[in-house]
Amino acid sequence: MKKQTRSIVMIVVLLIVTTSNYLRISETGNTRAVESLSCFVMGALTGILILQVAQLIKNRKNNVSN
Repeated sequence: MKKQTRSIVMIVVLLIVTTSNYLRISETGNTRAVESLSCFVMGALTGILILQVAQLIKNRKNNVSN
């Protein structure tokens, strides 16, 4: 359980870093390859985060019922 929580925290930190990087780069107004890559990574990290949180909730429900 502790390992899964640590994994979620690491994903959140990576998502924050990626989002801040995207916001810093996107101030220029024109889209570059780096912006597209940052946007893709933000989506991938958000998907992974949602899956991790759903799995954590599922595991907690199973532990409570047992």
